Amino acid sequence: MGWKTVIALGVLAAAVLAALLLLQPRDAARDAGRHDLLQGWTPEYVETISIRKSGDVEIVLRRSPSGWSLAKPRQWPASEYLVGSMLQVLFGNRFSPAIRPGDRDYNLDHAGLREPGLVVTLEGGGRKTTLRYGHEAKLYKGEVWVQVEGDPNVYLAGLEVVEAFRKDVHQLRDKHLATYEPHRVTRVVLTERFDGPAEKRDDGGNVIRPAEYKYEVSELELRQTAPKGWFLVKPEERLEDVQIGALIAGVRNVLVTDFVPKTNLKEMGLDEPRVKIAIEGTEGLRLVVRFGGEVRDRKGQLYVWIEGSDEVAVVEREKYLQPIPTTRNALRSRRVVTWDEAQTRRIEIEGPGLGRIVMVPYKKRITSGTMTQEVPGWRPDGAREGEYEEEGATAFGRFLFSVALRDEKSWLGRPTLDLKQFHLDPPDLSVKFVLEEGERTLHFGIKAEGDADDFIMKKAWHDEFYWAPAEYVNVVRRMELNYRKPVVFSVPRDRIVGFTFYDRELNRLWRVEREEKGKPWLYADTESVRLNRKVDPERIDKLLTRSNYIQAKQFLGKDEETRRYYELDKEPAYKFYIVSGRAEADQKVLWVTGNLAREGGRTHYARFEDEPVVFLLDDTLIGLLLAGVHERPKPEKRPHDGHDH
Repeated sequence: MGWKTVIALGVLAAAVLAALLLLQPRDAARDAGRHDLLQGWTPEYVETISIRKSGDVEIVLRRSPSGWSLAKPRQWPASEYLVGSMLQVLFGNRFSPAIRPGDRDYNLDHAGLREPGLVVTLEGGGRKTTLRYGHEAKLYKGEVWVQVEGDPNVYLAGLEVVEAFRKDVHQLRDKHLATYEPHRVTRVVLTERFDGPAEKRDDGGNVIRPAEYKYEVSELELRQTAPKGWFLVKPEERLEDVQIGALIAGVRNVLVTDFVPKTNLKEMGLDEPRVKIAIEGTEGLRLVVRFGGEVRDRKGQLYVWIEGSDEVAVVEREKYLQPIPTTRNALRSRRVVTWDEAQTRRIEIEGPGLGRIVMVPYKKRITSGTMTQEVPGWRPDGAREGEYEEEGATAFGRFLFSVALRDEKSWLGRPTLDLKQFHLDPPDLSVKFVLEEGERTLHFGIKAEGDADDFIMKKAWHDEFYWAPAEYVNVVRRMELNYRKPVVFSVPRDRIVGFTFYDRELNRLWRVEREEKGKPWLYADTESVRLNRKVDPERIDKLLTRSNYIQAKQFLGKDEETRRYYELDKEPAYKFYIVSGRAEADQKVLWVTGNLAREGGRTHYARFEDEPVVFLLDDTLIGLLLAGVHERPKPEKRPHDGHDH
């Protein structure tokens, strides 16, 4: 290494050393160790925080089991987030080097500690500690001088401590509208205002007729015994727990934009509020919240007042108030049957022209290997096993509990209706649930006009009206057809002695008869006899097989509307007579619709002339009837000319 290189490296080293000396803080008087300003303290021990800033009033915060609150200069709930942040910053700066009295840098005046700009006092567990914050340290960027009362040493703390404690009382105030804990709420009273005739004034501006309002009061209570949950007290009705929870939490979570003095409640729309919510609960919880009018020149912001307060909150409607369910309908359960299946002892269903059925619960013992269990189900009262479709009966019984309204528009309120006009006196259909205690009956009336075709409904214990889903009512109106065996006609084929088929559209009829079993089948209608038609044995055999045991592919209903819909309330497209004896009672007449298939194939619906039940017919039977049972002409044999072609 040359001498020039050695000199260059020496100069470089000297420069680096000088730079380090210049940049290094003057900490000769500071201990290398770090001292704890808050010995024995943790954030959890702090019960009271006192904040004094030069030229400002003292702020006092106190902790209680329900959280932090302001005690001075105003008594308000405090922001848990801000107080927690203050303590986090304070305890994050608890360790610091110290400057002792006698050290070269020790100067309380220069440190601003004779008249500190910020004094923070902590109290808790019978202890008290005061921290005095002075000037920002010039040689230590981002740090301020601090002294603990009773300790002559001077310490350094982060500037962020001072920033955290510089909040004024309005900033420290909790911006939540209310500070209760939602799980404590056990009762809510919701009052909705409905506008009547508007206020009327004369030419001079004097009120000659005040505005008229109507109010609907909904008292809601939380029941702790079965059936548990939220209920409307009068008229009694099960409510949607999730929606009640949304109301309670929604009011609790409202954040206030601003607080203004309570001056003229009428001008703020708070004297006759559109919505008033009283919330009550354990540990003396009770508050009443009024939702008022829109704030002038502050579009989308409404006045909200908690009764008894000397201030009125200003709240954003769309962000905080709009999501809160504040109508009775919004709180209701859309389920019409809100009681448990296990509470029900029987279900009675009846209606004019429909008859009456009774469903009862039962338990069926099922054994699999060594295991035996009881499976709950439903069955028609008095019916024996094998007389009905077990799965269908249980499915129907459970279906009766599934009725739910489509949406809020399904609640019609309390209009003045002519019950006879709307087929509710007597009702077209009634479903009575007999419970362990009492009973609940649903009445169904006239069908609506429109896409949904829903039915008007009234609860017997209620004075309101509803639209019930058509798909529910249509299934219930099928009554026993929901679990009936599919066989609609059964007679030994040997007993059948005659068939008649009439095609109304073509005005064509054919009839075949036989004297008894084993005798030949002969045509008996005038036209066939004239044409000397013969009965094809193969065709008549197929018809016998299909007609002596007829099964419905699906039951559609037994009410007049169903018969009218499928045009089986008048002369049908086809009539099929099955004769199984010489008496009039031995003749069965099947009415059959024309082909109602929308796309290819055949779809025919039918009912027997003396029965109201409409069902989907097997298209094979109607195909045989349309083809007839006459012999087909045999193809002519061409004479053989002796040549192979």
